[in-house]
Formats: sequence, structure tokens, C-alpha cells
Amino acid sequence: MLKNLNITYLAAGISTIIAKARQRYIVVALGGLILGGFGVLMSTWVLSIVNGTALNTSAISGLKLVRELPTAGPISTVLWNSDGSALAAVDLPPIPSKALIRIQSPYGSSVTIWSADGHVLRNLSRPEAFFVAGDKLAFVAGDKQLAVPPLLSSSSLGFSVFDIETGSVAREFAGPLVDKPRYYNRAKLLVASPDQSLLAVAFPGAQPVALYSTTNWSKLAEIPERGVAGEIAPTALAFSHDGRFLAIGRLKFIIVYDIHSKQIVSRFEVPVNGAFIRDVAFSPDGSMVAVATATMGIFGLDGGSLLSSYSDQHFDIDAAAWSPDGRFIVFLTGYRQIRIWTPLSAGASDQTITLDDWAGSLDLSRDSKKLAINVGQHASIFSITP
Repeated sequence: MLKNLNITYLAAGISTIIAKARQRYIVVALGGLILGGFGVLMSTWVLSIVNGTALNTSAISGLKLVRELPTAGPISTVLWNSDGSALAAVDLPPIPSKALIRIQSPYGSSVTIWSADGHVLRNLSRPEAFFVAGDKLAFVAGDKQLAVPPLLSSSSLGFSVFDIETGSVAREFAGPLVDKPRYYNRAKLLVASPDQSLLAVAFPGAQPVALYSTTNWSKLAEIPERGVAGEIAPTALAFSHDGRFLAIGRLKFIIVYDIHSKQIVSRFEVPVNGAFIRDVAFSPDGSMVAVATATMGIFGLDGGSLLSSYSDQHFDIDAAAWSPDGRFIVFLTGYRQIRIWTPLSAGASDQTITLDDWAGSLDLSRDSKKLAINVGQHASIFSITP
């Protein structure tokens, strides 16, 4: 499969196909309306999870599938709450059984929240779609609320906040340019600080990343990045484990903002090899970042020096997390592989699991013991032991 395949044909009123091998989905537009779908990739011999059953789990020491949480349709995004007692997942609608063309829609209108032992705690839904595949969400207010993108039908809203207990929308926030179309206002990335006192919100294009207080919902700062990466919107956001720094990925640039001094303290370019920055994660001490692009790289914040890297050679890296205890980095490759990577630990061995379905989102609990991944129509939970 060619790594840089990206063939696009768009015409209003004509069936349109966009094939993107790097992201493994096919989007079909009928009459100018884009409907998304996920491709199917071959499985490999390392470890297969077939029809919800893990095979040969003994082959991977320390990483074990313990629970699969099903939904009616594919899952787009997964997120643990602060103590790992609840897991939120964005549900995409199921494909109609009698559909002539079985293409997955990328637009979701509900979020399911489970307890760690698999019981549904709440389903947050709206009458219209408010998620696009790949959007991010954030627990805030002591895990009592969930910040999400706004209704797709709105042209002026920036993001919304659900009250989890009641299941209703508690707040709606305007986008930065309310007199402009939806493209300029709709937040796609929402990330909360570890103590959930701050919410970082990324809007499209070259607009600044907004920083909100979740105590009174005032806007505290706009991190100016105009001109750094042209008209490219932020593609990755991450707070450091202590909440002091915020990393912003834009195309091939990493920008690190100090929350305390309100200054940009590091800015450097990373080699993306024809891709773009898909995810970023801080080391526990905040001195390094792991950056997912065409490769997985570890960079020092002092000058952006490359300290270590991993390449899949054929597929990009989709999502990554650095364990709070510093033992490992976990990431997903475009070949549906989970990789536990220990590049900075002497004598440690890497581990790899291959899944039988599309996966593009992961989240690691703060105790580094539970890993959640979207695998087709399941939120799969793995236990991680030393």
C-alpha cells in the first residue's frame, strides 16, 4: 500500500470517492455530502483479536485484553476519566443492514460512558450529529462534565459541555468568529489539564489555541501561532503530566506553552516524512515529548533534538501516550498494531499486538495499568503489568 496515496475527486451531484491509504478509510460523497467509512486491513501473526476473542494472549507478557465494551456502531474516540473509573467513547451510527453500499458515516450523535467493569453509566446524545470521526472530548469539573464539539448544524458555536449526571447540555460556547461559517468556529480538539481546571480548545486554521478556566469558564489566554504553520489547524494538543506545559502540534511544528509564565518556551520542527503531527505526549518530567507522525519520535524540549525514533516503514503512527510512571510509550500504527515501546529503558523489551479491526484512538489511565483502544465496534480495555 502506498504511504502517500491521496487521490481525490469531488463533484457536486456525482458520487465521489476519496481514498486515503494513510488513514485507512474511504469517504464517499453523494451530491456533495461526504459519508465516511473505514477500510479493512490484513491481520498479522503477532496476536489476533478475532470476533471479540483474544487468541494467544500468553505470547505478550504484561499486556492482556480484559474487557470489550460493545456499541451498535464503530467507536471513534476513547477517553478515561481522571481516576480510571469510567471510560467515555464516541459512538458512530451503525451501517444499515440493507444498505446497498456499506459505507460508515463519520458523523456521531452520542457518547457512551462505562464504568471500568463494563457497566453503562450514561449515554449522552443529541438529536443531531455533533461529532466527526477523530474529534476529541474532555472530562472537566471533577469528571462531572464532558466538553465536546458543538452541533454540526450550528455555524457559530465553538464547543458544548454536557452535565454527565443529568445527561443534558449545561453550556454552549461561541466560536472565535461567529460571523463566519462553521469551519472557523467549530472546535475539533478539546484537552483538559490533569487537574481539569483548564481546557485547551483548538479551532480550525491558523487561529490561536484558546485556554479556558473550567471554574468560571472565562477565557484565560489565546496562544498565538499565526504564521507559524500557514493556514494549518492544530492537529494535536497535550498537557504535561503536572499541567504546567501545553504542547501544540501544527503540521510539522511543535510549540510548547508555559501555563505559569504565559510564554512559549519551545518551538521546533520535527521530520514528518510526508505526513503531519497526529499526536503528542509529554514525558513524566516534562523535559521531552513523544511525537506521532510517519514515525514515532522522542524530542528534547531544549532545542528539539531527536533522542530516539521508531518507524513502521509502511504506515503512520496514529495515537500515542507516555505512561505517567515513565516506564513506556504506547502507540498505534496504521497497521492496526498496538506497540509498547521502551526506548529509554535499559534491558526492556518492546511488545506488539495486532488487531483485526480499525483502531485510531487510545487512552492510558493515570496509574498506567489500563489501556483503552477503539477496535471496530468495541472499546477494548487492556491491563498492563510490569
